[in-house]
Amino acid sequence: MNRTVVVDTEDMGKIQCSYEASSLINGADIINKSLVRMRQLLEGTYPRSQLNGAEYELYVYESEEVNAFSVKNGSEYVIAFSAAMFVRFYSTVKNLFTVSEICEWFGTTPRESAGCVAAVYDYMVWFIAYHEFFHVCNGHCGYFSMKNMLHVEKTGERDEEENLLVQIMEGDADYSAVCACVKLIFVQARNAGAFDSSKEPVVRKDILNCSKSELIFLEFAIYQVFLIFSDDERGKTQECANNLLKYDHPYASIRMAYAFFAMIYQTGFFLPEEEVVKLVWAMSEICIAYDRIYYAMEDFASSLLSLAFTEKGVQHIMLLHNEWNDLYDELSAYAYLKLKKKEPLDGVYYWVNEDGTMKI
Repeated sequence: MNRTVVVDTEDMGKIQCSYEASSLINGADIINKSLVRMRQLLEGTYPRSQLNGAEYELYVYESEEVNAFSVKNGSEYVIAFSAAMFVRFYSTVKNLFTVSEICEWFGTTPRESAGCVAAVYDYMVWFIAYHEFFHVCNGHCGYFSMKNMLHVEKTGERDEEENLLVQIMEGDADYSAVCACVKLIFVQARNAGAFDSSKEPVVRKDILNCSKSELIFLEFAIYQVFLIFSDDERGKTQECANNLLKYDHPYASIRMAYAFFAMIYQTGFFLPEEEVVKLVWAMSEICIAYDRIYYAMEDFASSLLSLAFTEKGVQHIMLLHNEWNDLYDELSAYAYLKLKKKEPLDGVYYWVNEDGTMKI
């Protein structure tokens, strides 16, 4: 029998969430396979025995809106994803890999891209699974519950004080999810012998090269998630930069740049600095190239991603990162994992002017 729970939300009304998607729902097969793997991923990374009593479950609910939420429902935390989210993720990736130029970035062709489609899609759903999981386990849900606030992924407008609070939590969930994904990639590499000195150097090198390719898939997947969840974000750099607290979620470019920082930090535990720098450049180039196609712009300054590298953009990233440390004590009271303070960001270089032109 398909287990269901009803969550009574103030913003969205009563929502019936199911353990698996009904066969009548469009894309049910993809949805249910994804849910199984998401559950295995979370349990394999953080066994429930290590969660200090947290009870959670992953659900799907029928909706044509791309959304997800995590909320305390009685004694259990409900982590729920709209059916449309899975369908939109998969159709987006499948369509992307019909474009020859995009296929070339990943060394494939539209005819032979099935493996790339699967990899990017998997990282999209794994990232969002981790993201929602950390909303629960990092104390965000408990904190929001205390404030009678529901946390959903669909971007909304509140007052600036509430927007800042939610954006800080979003940044923390993104940061934690990125780090978990990177760890997953390198734990698999370690298990395959990448860091085993008894193995031939060429074998270790091949394993690490595969891990680097996985990081590129991960980066592209995360960017697609951010873009899909910010569909209404079509303002130019000038307009966005003037009101970075307009919404309760950071702009996609801010989230992507912060994700870069998390990837650099976590990858630095496994690879030498020069290798990390090369990877970051490769990942940045793909985002920039994608923006060029997406917006039909030829220069980086006109791309969506450029906002994060304006003075206001980097100051906003620093604000979200550093303000989380100020919430550390309050969040720790609701967290199910041991929280660690982040190293403060004292300064981040910016190289795009507020009007979108390159800073000289």
